[in-house]
Amino acid sequence: MIKALYKYTPPSVKRAYKLIKYSTKHIKQTAIISDTPTKQSKERFLLFAYVEQVNKINTIAETVDELIKHSKYSIDWVNMYPSLTLSKDFMFHHYDGIIIHNSTNYFIEGFLGIDRVCKQKITDFKGLKIMFKQDEHYRHYLFIDYLERNPFNLIITGRPPDMVNDFYPADRIPNTSFLQALTSYVNKTQRELPYKDIRNRKIDVGYRGTIQPLIAGRLSYEKRQIGWEFEKYASKRNIVMDISSESDRRIFGDKWYDFLGNCKSVLSVESGASIADIDGSIEREYNNYIKLNPKAGDEEILNFLSRFESGPHARVIAPRHFQAAACFAVQVMYEDDFQGIFKKHEHYIVLNRDFSNVDEVIDKVLDDNERERITNNIYKDIIMNDIYSYGFFAERFDNAVSKLLSGTVKRTIFE
Repeated sequence: MIKALYKYTPPSVKRAYKLIKYSTKHIKQTAIISDTPTKQSKERFLLFAYVEQVNKINTIAETVDELIKHSKYSIDWVNMYPSLTLSKDFMFHHYDGIIIHNSTNYFIEGFLGIDRVCKQKITDFKGLKIMFKQDEHYRHYLFIDYLERNPFNLIITGRPPDMVNDFYPADRIPNTSFLQALTSYVNKTQRELPYKDIRNRKIDVGYRGTIQPLIAGRLSYEKRQIGWEFEKYASKRNIVMDISSESDRRIFGDKWYDFLGNCKSVLSVESGASIADIDGSIEREYNNYIKLNPKAGDEEILNFLSRFESGPHARVIAPRHFQAAACFAVQVMYEDDFQGIFKKHEHYIVLNRDFSNVDEVIDKVLDDNERERITNNIYKDIIMNDIYSYGFFAERFDNAVSKLLSGTVKRTIFE
């Protein structure tokens, strides 16, 4: 029987979950969590995040916890979960800076929500303003409009340095600096997961995908297509598959790690989007096309959108890539860049996009020695590599913040 992950969950994440569960029953309970240990720097920050209840996706709670733990700065945080409330006279003027986590800013309404629950407004704050941002492919022009009216000092983005100016034009936001970050990192808990036995696993190929809007490009389609097509092509082989892209079959919390730890292999694709609608023009053309062609199938729509695939994109690796690697589940993936982290043949089994090598892939999946070679490579090269750890990111974060606190930095793309 595979052990549940909960006993390995970092203590401060447990504390956060306990507060959330308590606060949903007691509406007037404060949403502020302030248990930051004494840090070497005197500056103090307040972080706004949106953390759901326990047994949901816990990557956000993990990210918040790890930043608080590893940063040299003291960080309190406010959970924007709807059932939690702040005192009506709560203000944050006494903090040296505020940090807006990407969990609160998928839509502009997220920023407005912070202004609604706090007496002091973000625009009135005189300290350092920092924002984590993801999903920059969706209605990004609204975000740029917001930044133009409400300048931030630092944006922590998934965009590489050579793509920052495509998404954040210097003529509109000239004094904002940028730091590239991954969607998640490896923590100590993942290095100690009890899923290192690769041989006694019940599922040969597992997958949980999502059905994403086609406007995000072919990558969004591949997130569902890889599961459907693989299952079809592999049906003639005598293997155990647990594959789905249906929302009601998603797996959360500790059960997700249990699932990965019971899979010999998992299908996976890059995350993010292969088309980024920076100025809203793609959405307008897409809506017009759908209006004129209401019966268009997936491939017809993707062919229409194909001319945008060569423009700026928002491809990233996802937390699940690290999670599968930490559980010693070998990943079967199309050949892609994966932000230069996962190397084909060394860190994953390559699946051809036309599925012409499905039998070869299955043979490798069923080969214990081949799986052991790949999972050992990825564990050594990635999971145990400190440059993919939260500690390393926190060090880069602290360095950028220190320079910005000096007041001499204007627009910088931090490496």
